[in-house]
Amino acid sequence: MGRRRVPTEILKLRGSRAVEARGNEPTAPIGIPTPPTFLDAEGRAEWRRSVKLLDSMNLASPAWRGALTVLCEAWSCYANAVKQVKETGGEVVKSPNGFPVKNPFASARDKAAALYLQAVAEFGWTPVAKSRVAAAEKPTAGIRKRNRQSEQTKGTA
Repeated sequence: MGRRRVPTEILKLRGSRAVEARGNEPTAPIGIPTPPTFLDAEGRAEWRRSVKLLDSMNLASPAWRGALTVLCEAWSCYANAVKQVKETGGEVVKSPNGFPVKNPFASARDKAAALYLQAVAEFGWTPVAKSRVAAAEKPTAGIRKRNRQSEQTKGTA
C-alpha cells in the first residue's frame, strides 16, 4: 500500500524542499465551511471547535466540509456512546442468559474513537502528526486577516 502522500500545505509548514516538485497542484478555496444541518448539539460544538482550529492554522476551507462532517459525527457518536456505557453499567453487562458480555455501547464507542482518531490525523491534530509539522513562521490571525490582505493587494495592483 505504501506511505500516504503528505499534503503540500503540511510540507510548506515543515519548510520542505519537496514543495517545489509538486508543480501545479490545485489549491483549496479559502473560507469557513458551513456545518451540515443534521449534526446534533455535540457535533455542532465539535464543528465550531474544529473550524476555529483550522482557521488559526490558516487551513480552513469549504473543501474540507465532508471530512469535517465525518470528524464531528464521529466525535458525537463517541461522546454519546461514552455516556451510554456509563448509564448501562460499564464495560461488561449481563446478557439475557445471565452471562457477562461486552457492552454493545462500548463497541460503538471504540469504533467511533477509531474513526475520530483517523479523521483528526488527516488534519494533523494528533501528537504524532503534529510532531511532523513545524511552523515556518508565526501563524497570522487566520482567514479573515488573509482575506483583508488579499483584497488590499488587489486594489493596489
